[in-house]
Order: sequence, then structure tokens, then C-alpha cells
Amino acid sequence: MSVSVGFHPLAADEIADAEDWYEFQGNGTGGGMLNTAVAPFDDVRGRLGLNKLNDQERVIEALGGTGISLPVTQWFSADSPWWTQEAADSYPVFNFEEGAALLQEYIDDPARSDGKASGEKIDVEPSCPPDPTLIAAMQVIEQVWSGSELVIVSLTQFDQATHINNTIADSHKAHCWRWSGTRVARPRCWQRCRRFVV
Repeated sequence: MSVSVGFHPLAADEIADAEDWYEFQGNGTGGGMLNTAVAPFDDVRGRLGLNKLNDQERVIEALGGTGISLPVTQWFSADSPWWTQEAADSYPVFNFEEGAALLQEYIDDPARSDGKASGEKIDVEPSCPPDPTLIAAMQVIEQVWSGSELVIVSLTQFDQATHINNTIADSHKAHCWRWSGTRVARPRCWQRCRRFVV
């Protein structure tokens, strides 16, 4: 059985006639955006702590991508001319203990930026459009963040237009986002495009 994921509908005829199938992740990725003007993301301990509590492997597994999608450290795939080792080396990889320690340091700070009392959990409100894959990804992250017992997570959903406008207006707190820069003649890829045989 042949499967194509994320292809542009105008290219369906080309995909149906394709003789060679291949897998290519390209420069398509997703991630979280944190508004650094809003607490606790205005403090590096909040940002880095939450990033270190992001288990990409579990997110990929929840989305059914194990063996297909690779964890990423930047917008560009390793075969892109814009990929850099420096960015890969500096990416905050999943480390529950380190992430929890950074959040605990922020939480225990009497001068913490969110105005809460020392020792109180941080509040995080991640938002995504109501897409089943995005919801599944955010649920995995919510489980890890809540499992730290340091974060109160309130997942929200907005339609795509509101999601984008909240970002442009800088009224968001934390949300998921898909990026892509893969340039393919046809089929044209929007967000993520890959072809593979199952």
C-alpha cells in the first residue's frame, strides 16, 4: 500500500503516477513558541526548564512517526545547507532532572517575574489550532510538564486565523507552530511533506 502524507491536493495525479517512492523529512518541523515578554518565559530558567522537559521522542511516538520522523534541533534538516552543528550542539535536549531543577530555581526565587509567591507552581497556557496531530503532541508535553509537579498546564485551542493573529499581535503566551522551508517544484509542500511506502 502506498501512502502520501502532507501533499498538496493539486499534486494528487503526480503522486498516483509516481514510480519511485522515497522518504524525506526536509525542512519541515514543528515546535513551541514562547512569548519572552510574558512570565515565566521572560526568565531563562522558565524557558530552558520547559524546553528540557520536552521529550521529542515521545511526541514523535504519539504522532505515529517513530522510524519516520526524526527529532530536530533547528528549523533545518541535517541535509540542508543552512543546518549548523553549532545550533545542534546548543539545542536543549530532553533532560527531566535538569529541566525540573531550573523550574524549581525559578519557583523558589522570591523575585520571580510572574508575581507569584515563592514555592507556587508556574502557570503555562499552551495553545494550538484544533488539529488532531497538534493536540496529540501538546497532550504529551502537557503530561511531562504536569508530571514535574511544578507546572499547572491549561491547554487551549484557537482556529488557525486567531492562532496566527495572536502571534502577530504578540498576545500569545505559548503555542505550537509548524515551520517549513522545503522547496519542491511539484508537489508543492506546505508545512510538512514526505512520501513513503508502508
